[in-house]
Amino acid sequence: MATEKSGVVGVLWLFDAVINEFRGWRRFRDATGRWPVCSILASIFSIPFLFGIGLLCFVATLTVGILWLAVSALFVLVVGAAAAWWGLRRLACTTDVRRAL
Repeated sequence: MATEKSGVVGVLWLFDAVINEFRGWRRFRDATGRWPVCSILASIFSIPFLFGIGLLCFVATLTVGILWLAVSALFVLVVGAAAAWWGLRRLACTTDVRRAL
């Protein structure tokens, strides 16, 4: 019962995040007259791309068979992917603003 409720909350949270992202893009378009193409592309492709790269690297460290190395790699990959995602989003935002000006 608790799992179903948390699943519904997770889906609602995801839906709300997507709607808010679209609202931000629309506000940008209303303010500048142009769609934030770089931000849209970064939002759509960055998370699956970084997840795939991280998963490939993590599986590669698992095949080595050293547990501490795999756990360390997992930590470094998560922190690195988060930093890369943040940097990519900031770069896309600044590119869109420059393009709009």
